[in-house]
Amino acid sequence: MIICDFDIELHRLKKEDLELVRHWRNHESVRTQMLYQSFINMSDQIKWFSNIDQMRDYYFIIHQNIMPVGCINIKDVDNIAGTGEAGIFMNPNHKGKDRECAIKASVTLIKWAFTKLGLKQIRAKIKSTNRKASQLNQLLGYMDVLSTHDTNIIHYKLTRDKFDESLKKLEEYLDYKIFQQG
Repeated sequence: MIICDFDIELHRLKKEDLELVRHWRNHESVRTQMLYQSFINMSDQIKWFSNIDQMRDYYFIIHQNIMPVGCINIKDVDNIAGTGEAGIFMNPNHKGKDRECAIKASVTLIKWAFTKLGLKQIRAKIKSTNRKASQLNQLLGYMDVLSTHDTNIIHYKLTRDKFDESLKKLEEYLDYKIFQQG
């Protein structure tokens, strides 16, 4: 499965991608921003991959101009409740346009989740010290629903209405950025 928008392609995660994802995920700049911060060895990665439920967990490699630049997901999809939990991390060596790429990839996946999966709400959990993720969530329209300062985790939720409000501004921004580059 490939989902396309802007200059982004989201390719469903395959076993062949695991070492690349593990390499990105173990990089200190990524690992220290995650809720689970332990180093991941290959057998842990393979075990994690084998436990992915293909009907509830949608993990993708983000490709920009055919280059793999990050990993994004909607997991724990509950079709009855219409909910799922989102996550993203970028290749730590993808310099320069990682914020713009993260916005495009997130918009692409969220539009797909609301339209194709029929989700009504998307959740996200991030460390309160992860400013980049907080800013991205706010740009996308996520609302802080529960901050647990004792555990330093912020719980966000995104509804279709809030996303649609944010989407118009984001697409104008992205169109402007594309125009400026062209």
